[in-house]
Amino acid sequence: MNFITRILTNSWVAGLVLIIAGGGLYALYSKGKIMEAAVGGLLLAIAVILIIKGGKRKQRNPPD
Repeated sequence: MNFITRILTNSWVAGLVLIIAGGGLYALYSKGKIMEAAVGGLLLAIAVILIIKGGKRKQRNPPD
């Protein structure tokens, strides 16, 4: 989990992941798969929370 959080807190990787996930959710929604899009949205929200928490942790403990 720590490895995943470390990768996702890298800003360009996190942005790319969020763009791809958002596009996938839109594709599911447009095909009428509402339940799958809702579950994906929940997972996307969890990923955003992890990214924000990881970013705050980085700011609090700057490297020497």
